[in-house]
Amino acid sequence: MTIEYLKSMKDNPKPRKGLSEMKGLTLERILELEHELNNGNTFPVVYREYLYLGGEFNALGFQTLADGKNGDDILICHNFVNEFLVKNNINILKKPYIVLHLYDDDGFIFSYTDEGDDPKVYIFDPYDDFNKLNPSIEPVRNQPTLSEFVSKQVDLALKGLQPF
Repeated sequence: MTIEYLKSMKDNPKPRKGLSEMKGLTLERILELEHELNNGNTFPVVYREYLYLGGEFNALGFQTLADGKNGDDILICHNFVNEFLVKNNINILKKPYIVLHLYDDDGFIFSYTDEGDDPKVYIFDPYDDFNKLNPSIEPVRNQPTLSEFVSKQVDLALKGLQPF
């Protein structure tokens, strides 16, 4: 696969000291995930690159609930989010999306899959300032696209800093 956007991720397969080298998914597995998570439609180019370079282990600090092999953690995380949304009758996400990072409080970082090759990145927060269920979606500041978001995480890892 040609890497057009995530060159810093490709050039730094082991950005964080003490962690293993990133491990990607095969193109065949990416196609399977597209079928399972995106109604058979192709993921955005940047997300395909991310999966190809670090879909099994990204070394960037993205949390997806499990240490699954071959992209299983991506499915587990997506199913967890869907179950939370259904259980709480939250209908705020009306288009196909991909979860990039899951916070401890059911919030998560995601991108929609129908916003072009390098989609915007959003934060889903299920609670308001008073810890009551009041879901909101906000764009990630200063890193508006997925490629910028991932590149920023690579840069932080190279500097020995924690993500997010």
